[in-house]
Amino acid sequence: IARTDPNAFSITYSGPSSITSITFDATNANPGGGNVSVASTPGLGTTVSLLLPVARPEDGSDVAARPGAPGQPSIAGATVLLVEDDESLADVTSELLRSHGARVLRAADARAALQQLEAGSSPDVVLTDVVMPGAMNGVALARHLREQRPGLPVVLISGYSTADIAEGEFVQLRKPCSLADLISALHTALTTAHAEQPA
Repeated sequence: IARTDPNAFSITYSGPSSITSITFDATNANPGGGNVSVASTPGLGTTVSLLLPVARPEDGSDVAARPGAPGQPSIAGATVLLVEDDESLADVTSELLRSHGARVLRAADARAALQQLEAGSSPDVVLTDVVMPGAMNGVALARHLREQRPGLPVVLISGYSTADIAEGEFVQLRKPCSLADLISALHTALTTAHAEQPA
């Protein structure tokens, strides 16, 4: 997509036997703290991400949605290195992670992430996009970290196919994903890495 209206746009897909059209008015999302992100990569396609804040009951009865609820996956107290080149998407993701008690470090690409680590940053887990600018994509970054920092867990998130990743090689999420799935994936990566550490 070369250009979209920031407030309203329509996407039409024409397949062999059907035509699907989606029309969205971004003004419906913005007042509540939501956002719309459009990422287009030549040869791969376009991902449109609609990000909306979590709705919570006014009476506070949704215990499972609160950070640190008993029996629920938690990232409270963890430091997450978020590697995402889409600034608006990184902004929203960072806020969601912070709302669940995490500290967030940010990098716009793999090179910036490695520079942060070399400078002394010590995240507990890395959450990285797969398709990013630069010579190293998210999969290559994850494999590099596995070799150089084997105790540092990595979660991959992408709107594109990750067929080049072996089954079970890394924790993976598909964009768009729910907040619950995101927290669960990070929690799983953290607890697995902790369990694999020598006693």
